[in-house]
Amino acid sequence: MLFVWDDNCNIGIDEIDKDHKGLVNLINDLYEAMQDGTGGALLLPIFSALKHYTETHFAREERLMVESDAPDQENHFQEHKRMVAKLADL
Repeated sequence: MLFVWDDNCNIGIDEIDKDHKGLVNLINDLYEAMQDGTGGALLLPIFSALKHYTETHFAREERLMVESDAPDQENHFQEHKRMVAKLADL
């Protein structure tokens, strides 16, 4: 396992904490597949799931940020776009 989730990782918003934990699980799945030699066969499905999950998470996070009038939204949203573009390039 590459990343171990514990309560210190939580930000206190259940929806976002669940999403973050799910993303960590996908990253760990990819890491474990690479470690045990099955990464080649699982690379495309895991990256596809990671891209979809990330886009879904970012949409939820952005909605919550708008609803709560969180500061620095535009910069945060631009960072999301950059991260999605990087995933698409992989």
